[in-house]
Amino acid sequence: MASKEHQDIVESDFTNGLILFGNFLPEEVMSNILHYLSWDDLLSVRLVCYSWKRLIDSSVSYEKIKECKSYKACFAFNIKGFNPERLPFYLYYAIGKNVFGNNHLKNAFGSGEISHVCNTRRSVGRRRARDLRMCSDVNCPRYKHWSVLSSLGDGWTVETVPVGSQPLPEHLEGRSCFVTSFAECSKQQSIKLSECGLSPKIMDEIQPHIEVSEWYARRFDCGIVYRLKVSLLDINKEVVDLFDKEIVENLGDDEWHQVSHTFKNYGPGVRFVLFKHGGQDTQFWAGHYGSKMAGGSVIARIPEEVLQLDDESSETMNTV
Repeated sequence: MASKEHQDIVESDFTNGLILFGNFLPEEVMSNILHYLSWDDLLSVRLVCYSWKRLIDSSVSYEKIKECKSYKACFAFNIKGFNPERLPFYLYYAIGKNVFGNNHLKNAFGSGEISHVCNTRRSVGRRRARDLRMCSDVNCPRYKHWSVLSSLGDGWTVETVPVGSQPLPEHLEGRSCFVTSFAECSKQQSIKLSECGLSPKIMDEIQPHIEVSEWYARRFDCGIVYRLKVSLLDINKEVVDLFDKEIVENLGDDEWHQVSHTFKNYGPGVRFVLFKHGGQDTQFWAGHYGSKMAGGSVIARIPEEVLQLDDESSETMNTV
């Protein structure tokens, strides 16, 4: 009798969610119905019953992420033993929301309000006074999403196209660039990872690779100092990992060069990325002859070892 009751419970759990209006729907049909839901809806209805959770956690999510623009970026390599249907749902969800492969740094070209006309500021040099178009650094929309730390000399500016150097590489989405002056110019942008879809669970259990990069250039006629400092921070804004690069060029070309770094195996607890850049010229010329920078990026990618999860590890990660 106990065996019969147990069998009834198992069958009830299996068919629960597959009977609608008194009609039994095959799993293939229910999967097709669930496939049309948004990722946010799937997140909710996954909790309705065991059958829906089982379908969503496997075939539904996998078929759905094939439609995402980040799918090829996430799975564009051959990994021995890789079975995408083993991934935990929260990772499917993040892929579906295009969390991976996207640039989480905002306003990387100073082009947010490129038509904006800055206020006039008087600059007094050794030889003459000049009127410069430079807003209050805090309020100028060209620096939206950035916190200006220093804007000395003639301060930061944005060039709609680079002056005195080559145009930006064609594959970049912007044409404008930030430019420094003859004294220290620096600014930073803080990225809260949870607001980008990189939840604490993803950061602690998956520990995605964090790729950071930026392009810099100098004018043909003046040396530069360029600095890039990117920090991974915990919830208390303490540094967990750091990339710090300074480049001094007194002689060189006017081409654009890329600085890049990938954070890996940084451990649990990372909640913010702090992206700081800046520089100046080396000849102290009035105006904007300092380092130029554009196309900064902060991109998360799934580590290959995560895509090699065995069935037991996948089941453990899929418990929520």
